[in-house]
Amino acid sequence: MLNRIRNRVRAIVTPPPSHAGDIAALRQDLARLELELRDLNATTTNDYRALIDRIREELDLSSTITEREVLKTVQAQADAIRIHLETRVDEAIAVANASLQTRVRRVERQANELAARPVVAAAAAEQTAAAGGDAVATSAAGSTDASATAAPSALSFSYSAFEDALRGSPEHVKRLEAVHVETIAALGAEGLPVLDIGCGRGEMIELLRDAGIEARGIDLNAVSVAECVEAGLDVVHGDAVAYLQSLEAGSLRAVIGLHIVEHLTDMERAQLFRAAAHAVAEGGAIIMETPNPENLRVGATTFWLDPTHLRPVPYQLLEFQISEAGFDEVETQRLHPSDDAVAIPADADPLAVELAGVLNRLVSGPMDYAVIGRKVDPA
Repeated sequence: MLNRIRNRVRAIVTPPPSHAGDIAALRQDLARLELELRDLNATTTNDYRALIDRIREELDLSSTITEREVLKTVQAQADAIRIHLETRVDEAIAVANASLQTRVRRVERQANELAARPVVAAAAAEQTAAAGGDAVATSAAGSTDASATAAPSALSFSYSAFEDALRGSPEHVKRLEAVHVETIAALGAEGLPVLDIGCGRGEMIELLRDAGIEARGIDLNAVSVAECVEAGLDVVHGDAVAYLQSLEAGSLRAVIGLHIVEHLTDMERAQLFRAAAHAVAEGGAIIMETPNPENLRVGATTFWLDPTHLRPVPYQLLEFQISEAGFDEVETQRLHPSDDAVAIPADADPLAVELAGVLNRLVSGPMDYAVIGRKVDPA
């Protein structure tokens, strides 16, 4: 279009020599030029207007999209902040609640310790009288408590408080010890009760009760006994060896002791196992759980957290002593593996797989084990 106009103007300005005086023709050409210029202007104006309108629409759409994206981002950030604040509030409430429960527990324990003093004093007096006035060493059965393996002045803290702090919650202990309920449920001598020696807070008794298995407990820790009795459990305060010896032969389905043998000397363990063999019926069993020294972290560190522990007990020694006491079919269950084992792909280098297995067994292997000795029913 522009080229055509440009050529037309050139023709007007430079008329052919043969028609230099033809003014009428020039006027006609000028009129056509004006029309074409008017058409060009209208077309260009419309094109520009359409372009401007299109750009305006795109800007409006972009603005709307941007606003929506901004709103989404702001909303997401607000939600994240709300969730973070709610989480922190829940955590703060949980911490405050745990602290309050610990303080309440401490007060309750102090009250129970005061209430238990007459019981402990009476038991000590009976022992002294029975020994003709001489001091008597505490026997094997009650060594689940610091007061059974060390004089109260030998510890700078309440052993009950120590157990509460390091053993974990009752729910945690029940999750760990539920395996023994399955073992006991599979035994013979149905209908006879199970005795939990050194029963502590009574978690094992509650597990057995919930499974429909009659169970009772004995402990030298008068505070623990008082708490168990208050919770409605059949628990007595006293010496387990003497208690087992006083029972009718074959009157128990099982004797179970969780983390007590490490508190005892070899002689005390032998006395306890012989007394248990007297009381357990044919078809029943003895179950003794203790920290596993095969796990190097247990044998080198966590075992020694308890100052009343004497020494780790290798499973071979415990199996031998239980067998010698009169139990048959003695076996060892390894329990509670650590949850931080080294993971390595199965298709890795065979040497790496082997080394990872050795490391996991020695450092992340089972933290406890239980020796089970059964009394075989001849029938």
